[in-house]
Amino acid sequence: MANQPAVHDWISGLVLFEGIAKECRDRLAAASREVPVIRQEVIYRRGDSATGLFVLATGHVKLSIQSDKGPEKVIDLIGPGQSFGEAAMVLSHLYQHQAQALEDGLLIWIPKDAVDKAAETYAGFSRRLMTSLALQCESLQHDIELVNLHSASERVADYLLHQPIEEGKTRLRFDKRVIASKLGLKPETFSRALQQLKMQGLIAVKGASILILDPNRLRSVA
Repeated sequence: MANQPAVHDWISGLVLFEGIAKECRDRLAAASREVPVIRQEVIYRRGDSATGLFVLATGHVKLSIQSDKGPEKVIDLIGPGQSFGEAAMVLSHLYQHQAQALEDGLLIWIPKDAVDKAAETYAGFSRRLMTSLALQCESLQHDIELVNLHSASERVADYLLHQPIEEGKTRLRFDKRVIASKLGLKPETFSRALQQLKMQGLIAVKGASILILDPNRLRSVA
């Protein structure tokens, strides 16, 4: 990965490592390594041993549960700065899901023994790690509520409002099938929900670009 920052620079700029002692960051960086990934590459599969912590520096990663009897279930979409796989690593369990790169990117991999040592030695890092796990738990609870208690239009409205928005515009950054699975919808149901929001005058759709016409009403739907 020519012209890319060193591991230490990546770690220093990631949310998981904000505010922790420089000595801690230095030790984690020394134990870490860069892992370039290409689009569609499987990072780990369900049943693999969790031997370390993954932090995404660039790109996007899909976490999903595969099924022999139907389509996969997307459980999370990971963006730059986010970590994943912590729960299995902390518990010394096997992964219960699959991680796959949605585009070319760069991972930082930190071995479990280095993470454990840093958590034992540096309270700041231990708190950061607990915060990361707690935020993931809250996000999962939000998804469970959304999928079980809300309509397709409400789920799609909520999803759009949680995406990066610039000058009233956002983009569908992933394939509609991936987004639909994350929301517990079929692809055709996701498309219909978008159309319903469009017909209500809340959004305008042009390919993957979404113009939010009425943010307040869209929030009331979500």
